Amino acid sequence: MPEAAAASTACMVQMPAETTSPAEVAPGEVAFELASGGSAIVVPVRIDAQRPFRLIVDTGATFTCVDDGLARELGLRERVGAIASGVGVGGAGRVRLYALDS
Repeated sequence: MPEAAAASTACMVQMPAETTSPAEVAPGEVAFELASGGSAIVVPVRIDAQRPFRLIVDTGATFTCVDDGLARELGLRERVGAIASGVGVGGAGRVRLYALDS
């Protein structure tokens, strides 16, 4: 990402209250759509119990990233002093990290 693009990216890190064993998850189905000529899987996601947002599934990503506008709309708390770098097909740059409750 060029530096200008990186400045408008926010990455979320879920901050658990405590570490516990993973919950049992029953198999199920998730509705999805294909975008970008079939090269991207898009799923509906709720962030902090707000309306569903369409996010791309990136199986190689360490963090979930959204643009700054959505981070502001969701009222996410920035992790001040935390610095991260993002790398994608468009280049590399710094990203802000935000705490996420659910």
